[in-house]
Amino acid sequence: MGYANVFRPMGFNPYIGGGKQSTPLVPRPVAAVRQASGGGNASLDIAEGDAYGLDANGNAFRAGPNDAVRGIVCGFRFLGNANTMSGQGPISLDYISGLFGQSGTTVVAYILGNEDSGALWSANVQSGDSFLKSNIGMKANLVDAAPDAVYAQSRQTINISGGAGAQFVVDDIAQIPADNAYGVNALVVVRMLQTFNNG
Repeated sequence: MGYANVFRPMGFNPYIGGGKQSTPLVPRPVAAVRQASGGGNASLDIAEGDAYGLDANGNAFRAGPNDAVRGIVCGFRFLGNANTMSGQGPISLDYISGLFGQSGTTVVAYILGNEDSGALWSANVQSGDSFLKSNIGMKANLVDAAPDAVYAQSRQTINISGGAGAQFVVDDIAQIPADNAYGVNALVVVRMLQTFNNG
């Protein structure tokens, strides 16, 4: 018998057969002044594992439950961290703060996003939600939360109790017998429904 489910919201992580799968990544610009997530958290920060949308100019922003999800942030194009050696240091950007480059609408960085509708992602259901076998196949939306700036990690989750959504379809429970089972705080496997490549 495994351990009880633990609520560990870390956004959307690549998942296939308990491992990772390489898929093409698309560079998307991030503007200094970003659009806020629709129906989500007020923070403008972006971290790996966040779902993202595109504004009218094609710039990426962290998506909320009312936005069209175009992909998942898998990394950032190499760019010296502005806080290290005046941006000339060897440490690459791994998180975009709401204050990063706030001098106008110019592009300040690029995320590397996965927009493959066939890609599988593991994500926690939101705290307190109970995932049952009958929930497999349901369509759900994300629950947006500000990323953790200290660990540079996403904190987005999946809303099971909020009724039918349009952003993701829940394919299964993540097959991790040691610490994941049906019930509260389960880790589930999802696919995006709103990407450009959603054939």
